[in-house]
Amino acid sequence: MNFIKKVNLILSALSVMYPKTMNILKVIGALLVLRKVLKVIAAFYRTFIRLRRNLKKRYGRGSWALVTGSSDGIGKAIAF
Repeated sequence: MNFIKKVNLILSALSVMYPKTMNILKVIGALLVLRKVLKVIAAFYRTFIRLRRNLKKRYGRGSWALVTGSSDGIGKAIAF
């Protein structure tokens, strides 16, 4: 707790001496937080909300695909 009080004291002193600099730092911090929030929202959308593509409808029944690395692991599961 002592450390937090010291940091708060330093920041308040800096804001009195350099108010424009502190405002710029606040804007930069807000932009960084906004960026992280948007990344989380985008990941949530890609994972849970976006509709899956119907590959049979898109490419047709007779189409084929080349699966590399199909001797073991995930590639083998996809090939089956």
